[in-house]
Amino acid sequence: MKKLILFLIFALWSISTYSQHSTITINGLNLSASYSGAQITAALGIPTNIRYPSPDDDIPEMTEYHYGSSEFVFQTGDFIDFTIRDTLFKVNNYLGVGMDSSALNLMGGLLIPGKSPGVYYWAPSENYYNETGYLIIHTDVSTNKITLISGEVAIPLI
Repeated sequence: MKKLILFLIFALWSISTYSQHSTITINGLNLSASYSGAQITAALGIPTNIRYPSPDDDIPEMTEYHYGSSEFVFQTGDFIDFTIRDTLFKVNNYLGVGMDSSALNLMGGLLIPGKSPGVYYWAPSENYYNETGYLIIHTDVSTNKITLISGEVAIPLI
């Protein structure tokens, strides 16, 4: 009986870990979805700095939430862009800075090599890439470790 329970637990863990991702999320926040300031801080924590919109900005509706060396950008509440440079945040509760680039293949979905060495574009599907958003992943070509993950919406909301 114990072997059966262990097998089932391992099978469920394997399926959830290696299953196809269908969205791009950070701590439960979906890229391109709309959130209030309270929802953002509840999901990401208390930021080290917030840059609020200014009437003098080129795009006055943008708010930037900074967490150490990572930042998350919202336009009138819509999650439109992020940059992760540290290990505090993971994409889809899986992909993070410092991981080996082979982890990209385990995510499934659409993986496109960039024009520069060590740069990749990833999205759950081609449709998601064209209509919702995508990741830009930078790796150190000598170590194959992920050094930066950024995400942005496919079509600017402005």
